[in-house]
Amino acid sequence: MSETVRYKGTLKEIKPNDNESLKELMKRVVISLHPDRSFKSLEEYEDYLLYEKYHETYFVINEKLYKTLNIKECYYEDVDKFKATVKCNTIDFDVEYYNGSCGLTEAINDAVNEFINKHTPKIRTLEDKKWLMYNFNQLTNDKERWEWIKNHQDCNIIIMLDNDDTFGIFEDHDYDGSDQSFILQFDYYIGCKDGVFELLKAMNIKCDGV
Repeated sequence: MSETVRYKGTLKEIKPNDNESLKELMKRVVISLHPDRSFKSLEEYEDYLLYEKYHETYFVINEKLYKTLNIKECYYEDVDKFKATVKCNTIDFDVEYYNGSCGLTEAINDAVNEFINKHTPKIRTLEDKKWLMYNFNQLTNDKERWEWIKNHQDCNIIIMLDNDDTFGIFEDHDYDGSDQSFILQFDYYIGCKDGVFELLKAMNIKCDGV
């Protein structure tokens, strides 16, 4: 019988190997779970993993394969709800829907797309950038600057890391090292190590090397 349901949980992305397609990845997962299983086509491996055997364990979300870390059915509030938080390789979701017209995978996809649309950087005009630069330049120390960067990740800002410099630019700014017009400069550099990149990414701060 169709009814309103609510599920909360966390998914973790399963990374493909180099040049491995999504369907090839699903085949590899099935074989790792059931070495004795063999199908003729990649589509049959996909059906077995997503719809027959593990339909509440493995999900394809925005063309990426995820596995459930935890999932639970919760008391529903009788309102459509599609909420998700997308991190580096996990998705936290809280979805409520009528299962007569929607499935769990579709609900999570809708929640993820809503999150992505909300957090997609907006195109900034020249006047927008000047106003942002003015606000940034009013800050007096790097603690305030990092907090500002964290709170303005919808502004097309990317942090550039070098061994002796740390600064921000707008993603659509063609930086060649000579134009300092739209540089968000920090007092102290934090280096250009792998650990620094991973830390900033974990904080959802976009970064790149110079």
